This record gives sequence, structure tokens and C-alpha cells, in this order.
Amino acid sequence: RDFGEAIRLDPRHAGAFNDRGIAHRARGELDAAIRDYDEAIRLNPRFVQAFTNRGNAHRARGDLDAAIRDFDEAVRLDPRNAVRFHNRGQTHERTGNLVQAAADFREALRLGREQSRADLTRVEAALAAEGRPPREGNPAPRP
Repeated sequence: RDFGEAIRLDPRHAGAFNDRGIAHRARGELDAAIRDYDEAIRLNPRFVQAFTNRGNAHRARGDLDAAIRDFDEAVRLDPRNAVRFHNRGQTHERTGNLVQAAADFREALRLGREQSRADLTRVEAALAAEGRPPREGNPAPRP
């Protein structure tokens, strides 16, 4: 209700739409969340968190292609944020694109997201089981 009031008072406030989208998603209202993220992005096409949030909502709905498009844009806008690479890596893994998932988890790890190590290890093990190298060169970095 407060977000609706904020939007009524300032219908060009992208942050209010993004925040209302977060509230919708928390209640499982994914379509409403996506509509609000769409509006936040329309109002501010460089609103990286809205792209990330919309990507997460698309992934929750099972629309993995749309999620990857949003995560691609989030990475483009903010290439130093490990979480954005991690989110995209998780989505690539769900699509079966394990090579790209490994690359994203590796970059997230390089950027300091230690939680990506387990995901990278799992994906590299799956690639090895398929007889495919996870990438050219060295295996995943280790502490």
C-alpha cells in the first residue's frame, strides 16, 4: 500500500516500482512483480537492480531465456558485481549450458563471491562426467 501511495505521488519514481515489484515477488505475485520491474526499467533504462530483480522473477516463472536476457543486461551495466554473474550462471546451469554457467561462476568467484565456488565445482564435475573440459586452461581457482 505504501508503494502504491509513493507511485501515486510520483509516478516517475522508478525505485518505487522496483520496490513494489520486490513486495509482489515476496508474495509470489510474479506477473505483477514483472510488470512493476518493466515500468521501473522503462522509467530508468540503466536501473541495474530492476534488471536483476526482473531476471530473478522470470527465472522463478521458468522463463529462463527472458531471465538470461535480463542478467546479460545487468552484467553489461554492472560488470564488477559478482552476484549478477552468479545469477546468470545459475540460470545457464538450469538451461543446460554448463560451459557458460562455469564461466559465470568463475567470474563471480574472481570478483569475490566465495559462495560461487560450490556451484562452480558442481558444474565442472558435471562437465567432466560428460567428458568435456570446463574451459581451456586451468581448473577452478582454489584458495
